[in-house]
Amino acid sequence: MTETAHPSQTALAAVRRRLIPFLFLLYVVADLDRVNVGFAAHEMNRDLGLSAAVYGLGSGIFFVSDTLFEIPAT
Repeated sequence: MTETAHPSQTALAAVRRRLIPFLFLLYVVADLDRVNVGFAAHEMNRDLGLSAAVYGLGSGIFFVSDTLFEIPAT
C-alpha cells in the first residue's frame, strides 16, 4: 500500500525545488551589485568630482534603502 504525501509536504518540496535556487541567484546578484559599487568608487569619485563626504552620504542612503526594502523580503 502506497502512502500519499501530505499537501503541506508537497508544497514545501515544490518551494525547495523551484524557489530556493531562484532566491539564491537573486542574493548573489544583489551581493555583486554591492561589491561593484565599492570597486567603482575610486574612478566614480574622480570622474564625477565627488568628495569623500558626498560619496559616503550616497553609500549610506543606498545602504539604508537596501536594508529597508530587504526587511519585507524576508
